[in-house]
Amino acid sequence: VISLPIYLYTKKIPLLLFLDRGSLYAPLVQSFGRLGCFFTGCCYGKPVTSWYAITYTHINNMAPLNCSLHPAQLYSSIILFSIFLFLYFIQQHRIQNPGLLFASYLILIAIERFFLDFVRWDRIFLQQSSILQIFSVHQWIALVIACIAFCITIILSKHNK
Repeated sequence: VISLPIYLYTKKIPLLLFLDRGSLYAPLVQSFGRLGCFFTGCCYGKPVTSWYAITYTHINNMAPLNCSLHPAQLYSSIILFSIFLFLYFIQQHRIQNPGLLFASYLILIAIERFFLDFVRWDRIFLQQSSILQIFSVHQWIALVIACIAFCITIILSKHNK
C-alpha cells in the first residue's frame, strides 16, 4: 500500500492510467479465481432442484455435502469474463478520459456482486431487525461502491484529459 504510490511517483506513471490498465484485466483474473472457488466449494449457491445443480460429495470441499446447489461460482466466473470482454473490446476504445475505465469496472463489478448475492447461500446479514436486512452486507457494500463509482464517473467526465 505504501510502496506502490511511491513506485508510481518515481516512475512518473499517472495513477488513473495505472488504475485503468489494472481494471482492464482484473475481471479476467477474478474469473479464473471464481473457478478456483468452484473447485474448492467456497462461495456456493443456494439449494436448487434443477439440471444444472452442483452436488459436492468430497469431504474436503467447503460447501454442504450431498446437496444440490446453484453453481454461483460459475455464474460469477461467466459474468466476470463477460465484463472483461466488454471492457477490453468495447469500453477501452470508447473512453477518452483517464479513470473512467476504472469507474466502469467498479460499477460493473458492483452490479455483478449485488445480483449474484441473491443466489448465494453464504450471505451475511446485519443482526439488527431493520430495513437494512433487505439486502446482505455484501449487497450494501456493492451499492456503496456503485454509487461512489458513479460519482467518480460524473467528476471525471467533466474534466478534460
